[in-house]
Amino acid sequence: MRILLFALGSLFQVVATAQYLDPTFGTAGVVRLDVDGSFDQFFEVVTQPDGRIVAAGHANVNNDLHGLVARFTTGGAVDPTFNGIGHTLVHANGTETEFTGVALQADGRIVCSGTVGVGSARSAAAFRFNTDGTPDATFGTGGVVLVGLPSSYAEDVTLTPNGGVVIAGAAGGNFLVARFTPGGVLDTDFNGDGWTTLDLGGNERFYSVAAQSDGGVVVAGFADDPDGTLWAKRITATGDWDAAFGNGGSVVHEDGGMAYDVFVAADDAILLGGYAHVIGSYSEAVNYMLDSDGTGIGAIATETVPDVQGISTLAHGGWLLPDGRAIVGALEGEDIVLIGLLPTGSFDLDFGTLGLMRATGLEVDGGQDDDAGLWVEPSGRTLFCGRTNTTGDGDAFIAAFATGTTAITERIARQVRLMPNPATDQVRIDAPMTVVSARAWQADGRAQAVELGTDRSLHLTGWSPGLWMIELRFADGTVGRVRLVKQ
Repeated sequence: MRILLFALGSLFQVVATAQYLDPTFGTAGVVRLDVDGSFDQFFEVVTQPDGRIVAAGHANVNNDLHGLVARFTTGGAVDPTFNGIGHTLVHANGTETEFTGVALQADGRIVCSGTVGVGSARSAAAFRFNTDGTPDATFGTGGVVLVGLPSSYAEDVTLTPNGGVVIAGAAGGNFLVARFTPGGVLDTDFNGDGWTTLDLGGNERFYSVAAQSDGGVVVAGFADDPDGTLWAKRITATGDWDAAFGNGGSVVHEDGGMAYDVFVAADDAILLGGYAHVIGSYSEAVNYMLDSDGTGIGAIATETVPDVQGISTLAHGGWLLPDGRAIVGALEGEDIVLIGLLPTGSFDLDFGTLGLMRATGLEVDGGQDDDAGLWVEPSGRTLFCGRTNTTGDGDAFIAAFATGTTAITERIARQVRLMPNPATDQVRIDAPMTVVSARAWQADGRAQAVELGTDRSLHLTGWSPGLWMIELRFADGTVGRVRLVKQ
């Protein structure tokens, strides 16, 4: 849905909350999976070349975690050709198992990252499944291979151009990256052991990994750094830490937080997504658009709106499009927000409503952890997965946003004016309905706290000169936006 904006100072239209979910997918754009009546979770989602959708995570079966991989049709129906019931559960070695990432091989087989075991006996692991959902017995032992380091876990997986399987996470509180051969054996061409760790003196953890064309990988996560928080590093195809990457071998964000996702495009360009703390525990989504060597535009704060209630926005996934634009998937409280960015890092105002697509009402579980995933299909449809609490016990879900062909209708509600416009110190809202809240931001994503007076006035003290977008929410639930020029 697009909100029609008239000339400055003229009437504007108030529209109903945008509905961007694909109505042809599942039920009203969402599919849910409840395996055993308890909490289930998807962490990552991918689409096969034939359009079928694969998601990986965990299911709580009899109060014990099982690795969960499921497949759905392009319309969101359970695929019965996948293990007969549409999903596969794994309880490796008779102990807790969890899948955290998923990737597709060229032959259609499915590779997952994850962990096996509990406590100090927990080990990072990789898993592989045949196209019918059964474990691939030719990979490791019965379809699973462990790194074997104590207290280790894997958060994500990627495939190198020659078929290597790379997982990233942590071991004993230090960075961990491991590589396996296509047959599921630790690859000794990678640092001699098939794995490498890095201790920076604190608590380090990688959440995401993506391969580049030369066989090296970019890893994203967090570690303490004298200049802020380390967000990303690069490892060469031989398993060496790349000292030429970024600034002295790292990408560091000065405002802390952490990176949840790294995406590498066909030209090896990099998109990092995560969050940084602004005030106390309040956080905003932050993304980096970088060249293949970790340099480039740098940090782009993409706070979706100035939220006076202090609801944090966390970026959990990103995707670089061929034309240099980007789609970022974020959680703002319990809502899903897709953010469209131009190659410059500013909001893509042709994406959704002024650069944003929002889905509310799913009660998404979005704590301070990487618990959601994003995938953009060739058609432009965007998938977002995680866990929804609408049923009380927590179900795994996939939501489909029709970003390729957004067939959304708009509803004109009422007419509103901001006067004067342009303005210097304050403006008054002229509207025939009650305004319950107001928010404001600039096209580059910079947000501004709004002071809404009892006389329907907006005080502009401290606002930067330029073009602003004002969002007004009314007592009947409608929302409208209008442009304001601050002089």
